[in-house]
Amino acid sequence: MSTPLPRWKIVARALLLAVALALASVGAARAAPKAESPFAIRGIKGLWWDGIEKYRLALPWLAEHDMNFLMLCYTAFPASGQDWRADYTPEQLKQIGELAAEGEKRNVTVCLSFNPGIWSKPPLAYASEGDYALALNKVKAVHATGVHWFALCLDDINKAMTPEDVEAFGTLQAAQVHFVNRLWKDMRALKPRPRLLFCPSAYTTGEAKAHRDYTKAIGEGLDKDILLFWTGPEVCSPSITAADAREIGALYRRKPFVWDNYPVNDMMDNWRPLVGPVKRRGGDLAGAVSGYIANPMKQWYASRLPLATLAAYFRDPAHYEPHGAMDDAIAEYPEDLRPALRLLVDLYGHSFWGDPRFPPKPDARSPQEALDLLSQYRLLRHALAVSPALAGLRADVGPTIDADIATLEKQTH
Repeated sequence: MSTPLPRWKIVARALLLAVALALASVGAARAAPKAESPFAIRGIKGLWWDGIEKYRLALPWLAEHDMNFLMLCYTAFPASGQDWRADYTPEQLKQIGELAAEGEKRNVTVCLSFNPGIWSKPPLAYASEGDYALALNKVKAVHATGVHWFALCLDDINKAMTPEDVEAFGTLQAAQVHFVNRLWKDMRALKPRPRLLFCPSAYTTGEAKAHRDYTKAIGEGLDKDILLFWTGPEVCSPSITAADAREIGALYRRKPFVWDNYPVNDMMDNWRPLVGPVKRRGGDLAGAVSGYIANPMKQWYASRLPLATLAAYFRDPAHYEPHGAMDDAIAEYPEDLRPALRLLVDLYGHSFWGDPRFPPKPDARSPQEALDLLSQYRLLRHALAVSPALAGLRADVGPTIDADIATLEKQTH
């Protein structure tokens, strides 16, 4: 017969087993699949990203952050906007196809946008058979590369119509409904069947309300399978709520597809970085929209900080907390890099659209305050310069930091 174990050993073994089971349950919980985002379509577009390179950088990052949509802006290739009537080159089509194939592997949909109205010379003619053929052939050529989502953007266009269009349609809205529906009808014959997003000329709630005839005609006239972009109540909206989305949805007779202009910075001097967390996006917004993409900055590496907070919002909008999301975004970087990133956010991420001190920039009210701030900006410049791992970020924000340092130096006297 074996000798009974002492009581203390029994208790010790029980405690060890309890700890082991607890650790196993924690491990199991961490290994469990992440909760499904309530946003079925969630991602970004480019902003003045010339060519394909930044899209190649963005795509795997999006996949790692559970985003599933990447739109090539109409600034990516001349044939998408600046030289709209030109064809994509064979090399460009190859690049687009390779990006789409990589996206398919990573569960990220690649979408091509084009804008035939923003820079067209002569202007786009909705009644022109030649202009229509160019649009359809553009879609067919890119569809053949493996891209099956397209965005026809007629935002920020010259709203003046050609005499031929005035005679054929009478109004801008009638011309657009004809052109977009015709394109969609022919697109539906492609295999696999693509999807079409449309950005109307009135893409904010304010504009939609100010041009009721336009809004009514677009909402009633466009095929219901065509998705509509919307930037929120304003072009750069301080807040976007489910109530806002339902309001525009009633006007356009479909759930809107959010085109969020944050952290976009093309209207800022020196492409000023906007690295604060996303704020004031409704916790119940997902049920009122058909999709959601953000417009990042021209600078990709700087965009990753606010976009990481957007990814946190997408994962759990009801419990999203901006400052905690930013802490998590910084924690994605190695520990030795975090102080520099924290200082960057303190100096260039302390405000958001609609806040009194937006955009973030030096705000010295006396020579002493300028001197105090100057030390912080110089410290940030040094911290970015000495870390090879932050070279991309330094290239993104360095010109603005240098300009702000020069401003502060003048204010110290």
